[in-house]
Amino acid sequence: MDDIAVERRGQISEALMLFGSTKLDYIDCLLLAGFTSAGNDFISFDRKLMNRKRQTR
Repeated sequence: MDDIAVERRGQISEALMLFGSTKLDYIDCLLLAGFTSAGNDFISFDRKLMNRKRQTR
């Protein structure tokens, strides 16, 4: 990713690691990485996403 300019490199890297190690969609991984890195909470109807959120606490 050195040749790509991104605003939130840490968030993208975390999302890619989650995507590679879980069965979540990439956008769910991006949301999870973004909210947790900012210290924010969220609620979703996506059960897989909410289960993963509970595991990361």
